[in-house]
Amino acid sequence: MVEVSSERKYQKLLSVLGSAGRNNYEKMVRSLRDATPKLGQKDWYLSILGVDPERQGEGLGRRVLQDGVLAADHAKKRCFLETFNERSVSFYAALGFSTVGQGIDTVTGSKFWVMARPAKALE
Repeated sequence: MVEVSSERKYQKLLSVLGSAGRNNYEKMVRSLRDATPKLGQKDWYLSILGVDPERQGEGLGRRVLQDGVLAADHAKKRCFLETFNERSVSFYAALGFSTVGQGIDTVTGSKFWVMARPAKALE
């Protein structure tokens, strides 16, 4: 079921992007994949978190991530993510993530970091 849902989302995304957007998207995904250590099917991918710059520092990002990270811990799953914002590396590190890869996106020329967090044992 998850694979079907993921495929539908992917196809919808590609239809919205158009051919040039699709090509750029696929190049970006390849860049990220090449810089990412081999992650298993059991790992959870955390996608797209953003906080309005005027609201940063208020704990909003941490509160948004807490439920997902706790759910991953309950499921005994490792989480991983990518960030293109160097300031975010220390934010994610404070939540237990460590840098496991980095690279330069071939489409935008932007540096990115791949971060992972092992599941924590629950008491």
